[in-house]
Amino acid sequence: MNNLFNVFEKSLTAVAVWTSHISLRGFVVILGFSLALFLPNSQGLEKFDLAALSWSSYLFSSPSSTSDIAVVTIPQEEITTWQSDIHASGKLAALLSNILNSSDSKVGILLNQPVNTGAGLADDLIATVAQGQLNKGYLKQAKTLLDQKFILMDLLNNDRVVIGVKQFIFAGQKPLLVKKTEASVIPQILRSALGGLCLSCITQELGVFVARTKLEQKTAIQSHPPYKQAIFFTSQGDSYSGFLVQMLRVLEGVNNNSNLVWNRRHGLTVGELDLPLSSRGAFIPLHGLTDRMAPIINTISLSEALARSAFPGVLIIASDQNDDAMNMAVALYSARNHAAIITPWWAGLFLICLFILVTSYLAFLVTRFSGKLMISVTALIALSSLLVQIILLTLKNIWLPLSLPLAWLFIGHFLVVVWRIKKCRVRSLVERADNICISQAKQFIDREELKSAFSQLEDCSVRDPMLQTLYDISEAYTEKKDYRQAIEVLNSIQGKRKSFKDTEQKLQVLATMLKSMEEDSVSEALQKTVVMSSEEPPKKVLGRYELDHEIGRGAMGRVYLGFDPRIARRVAVKTLTYDSFSGKGMDEIKSRFFREAEAAGRLNHPSIVSVFDVGEEGDMAFIAMDFAEGKALNNFVSPENLLPVFEVYRIIFDVATALEYAHENNIVHRDVKPGNIIYNPSPYQVKVTDFGIARLLDDSKTSTGEILGSPLYMAPEQLKGNKVNRSADIFSLGVTFYQLLAGCLPYEGDNLAALTYEIIHGKHRSVRSVRNDLPASAARITNQALQKNTEDRYETAAEMAMVLKKAIKRDFSSDAKKVGFI
Repeated sequence: MNNLFNVFEKSLTAVAVWTSHISLRGFVVILGFSLALFLPNSQGLEKFDLAALSWSSYLFSSPSSTSDIAVVTIPQEEITTWQSDIHASGKLAALLSNILNSSDSKVGILLNQPVNTGAGLADDLIATVAQGQLNKGYLKQAKTLLDQKFILMDLLNNDRVVIGVKQFIFAGQKPLLVKKTEASVIPQILRSALGGLCLSCITQELGVFVARTKLEQKTAIQSHPPYKQAIFFTSQGDSYSGFLVQMLRVLEGVNNNSNLVWNRRHGLTVGELDLPLSSRGAFIPLHGLTDRMAPIINTISLSEALARSAFPGVLIIASDQNDDAMNMAVALYSARNHAAIITPWWAGLFLICLFILVTSYLAFLVTRFSGKLMISVTALIALSSLLVQIILLTLKNIWLPLSLPLAWLFIGHFLVVVWRIKKCRVRSLVERADNICISQAKQFIDREELKSAFSQLEDCSVRDPMLQTLYDISEAYTEKKDYRQAIEVLNSIQGKRKSFKDTEQKLQVLATMLKSMEEDSVSEALQKTVVMSSEEPPKKVLGRYELDHEIGRGAMGRVYLGFDPRIARRVAVKTLTYDSFSGKGMDEIKSRFFREAEAAGRLNHPSIVSVFDVGEEGDMAFIAMDFAEGKALNNFVSPENLLPVFEVYRIIFDVATALEYAHENNIVHRDVKPGNIIYNPSPYQVKVTDFGIARLLDDSKTSTGEILGSPLYMAPEQLKGNKVNRSADIFSLGVTFYQLLAGCLPYEGDNLAALTYEIIHGKHRSVRSVRNDLPASAARITNQALQKNTEDRYETAAEMAMVLKKAIKRDFSSDAKKVGFI
């Protein structure tokens, strides 16, 4: 017993835990879809549907004339006597004889019990006479009773008379001729799910089965107001006509049942009369909805009917206690005047779809609207549904019971509003707690306690401010060049929201930076060793700049990280020792050095390293310039350590923009290459270095017949010694772009002579033949930038930048939007 209780307790706990993870949106979806499956055929709010239908009846005009239908009321005692002994039916026989002989009226008789055509009083008298127990007077009386019976049987079997018995099904009835098109309209199994058989339809199991008698009697089908059942179905699915259909058959002059055709899609055809019925075989008499719509149907008593000599065209004979007689008369009137309202076969499917649409609206759209807009949209949906219902009713006599889906719309709306109010309150508290955590995390970031800042955000809800703070932590780690921790933080962001900003792009960049840093660690250690063993250790102070340590070196000088105490700013100090040049050219070298440094100092562009100061001290000249954080792009030219393609496009675009600025100021770089471009991923920054220095060094060495610089990136005209203009920088930038994309150079040679020949005369491979995952724009841009003839290249660096920007918008629009490029 305890084990059973424990299992039960665990089950309830599991259900509770599972339920706690479902939001109201989930409950709305589950409840809405459940209602869609189980409630379309429910009669739960039928009263509201009937009230709406009654109000809708005012869209129709009321009958303008008296109907040709009357109800003849017979005392219940007379009906009971006649039904129990057909021989005692003198008044009924007289009534029928009077009606049928004096008019062309069609007569319907409604009974509660079948007519007993078997033994009666006359048969008992004849049996007694046959035994010799009664005299011949009794025999004469019996003969008279039998004559009355036969007369009544003849009257009842008249073609203008139809007898209906409530809830009795008679053996031997032939099913309706069915035009089977419903299979093409909707599958049988779906039809049962969407509509099934009407709850009020009689089946053989629910009805009272009676053996077929000599007198033809029809089933008066029990109806479910306001619906009027015209046909009924057996458990085998066969359809049979009822009293109402038989009356229409007689009224339309149809001789037999072979002219009755049933079609689930279109209804019942009675001769030339088309009676639209639902797939359940029912319709709603329009004229029975309200007193205003009710036709004038006279009521005639038995005594009056026996005395009359003229009758209306249709007579319904029934007990004065039979309430269904008047309803039957109204149904006949509506059917004959094409005033039958139906609920078609597709109504169930329509209601299911409506439930699903309402549920989807409540679950996914309502919460996105403001309060007033939410109420307006809900009201608009309700009004639109009612408008559709009115249009279908007035134009096609189609009625769709919408009370349940509309009730679900309003109840669901109320639930969502309540949930939204509570959610706003909870969200306000959560946001307040999150803001405190985020504020504390930012304080830790300011104090550079990044691990504490990261741990402070662990319990925060996933929202943009929290993700942005994590992003700021990764940026701080990146600035400290702690790429491992930066990657860890970005992975945390990706786990929470993969599409946040440019985290995916940043991860690729930082992974490349980390790999480059690890590869450089050995060479940096070696470089430090070389510096330590240098014959000329760096001076501690150069001009007013305090030198810290060497951060790089070139062919003719070294670069140090320095500090300017006047403005408390870090600078990069590039030096050039005069000992590297011959004495006779010293004055010219010094003149060119300071003139080019002065020209570079005039450049003020965010993607160009700014020159702050130039000077000389002893046998050394120096230039103090902006210290650019990051790494030179020559760290990202190997196939195993390439930057993301979008990042390369963005970098080359910024370099092209910087070159255009320099060209407009009449300065040609002449040594554009990855090593002269500093790239920092976070915060994103690109700096072009060595403006003027490359030209100076090149000119100085040209006088001695040597080529100094980077022939791998030189333009053909530059290698030929021709006049160099801005087009040479475009060629060099094209080579750089190619190498950053493909991980190799467009031109290669075993030695300098072979390389020079290839650059001047050879044809480079398309960058997409090296790397086929690149966009087509990569081949187009590099091909034009690497043209041998200067006139075939981009006319300006601005033109190349414009082409790059268009390519980014077309090929990398998603990435570009995340970083704010477009």
